[in-house]
Amino acid sequence: MAITKEDIEKMSEVFLTKTEFRSFTDENLSVKSDVAVLKSDVSILKSDVSILKNKVSDLEVLMSKFDIGQEQLIRGQDKLLKMFENLFTEQKINFVQYRRHDDQLINHEERIVTLEAKV
Repeated sequence: MAITKEDIEKMSEVFLTKTEFRSFTDENLSVKSDVAVLKSDVSILKSDVSILKNKVSDLEVLMSKFDIGQEQLIRGQDKLLKMFENLFTEQKINFVQYRRHDDQLINHEERIVTLEAKV
């Protein structure tokens, strides 16, 4: 029994033809090359991840140093603020004392003038 063109047309819906089979194998070959490319991409990504891990660890070290420096800076600012507060209170005290001394000098001058007037 021979296969006729009509049989081929009926079976073409169900079965593969030679050209379809060849295109399928060609697609498989391209899939293999895609897998090879993906493998190389994955290896590149792995190396990038290791580089990023090193950079992150370096960044963590720098952040810890920054935190230490920031604490020292805050302590220094606190010392400066305390010094300015002490200076401000000292200026207040000196101003009050200056005013008192000035008043005493004015009173002393007035007493001298009154004593000179009596003489």
